[in-house]
Amino acid sequence: MRTTITIPDTLFGELMSFTEAGSRTEAVQVAVETYVRRAKLEQLRALRGKLDIAGTEALDEADVHEQNVRLEP
Repeated sequence: MRTTITIPDTLFGELMSFTEAGSRTEAVQVAVETYVRRAKLEQLRALRGKLDIAGTEALDEADVHEQNVRLEP
C-alpha cells in the first residue's frame, strides 16, 4: 500500500538510526512491524492469570532478546 505521511525530520532520523534500515520504506516497515508485535505481546500479557498459558517466561525472554538486538550497535 502507498501512503503519504508527515514525520518530523529529527524523529525520522532517529528511526533510521535505530532500525539501521537501508531505506526510508524499510525503516517504516520495521517500525510498524515492531509496534504490532509489541501490541500483540501486551494483549497476551493482559491475559496473564486469566488463562493457563504455558511458556509465558519464554514470551518475556523473547521480548527482552528483541529489545537487546534492536539496541545493539
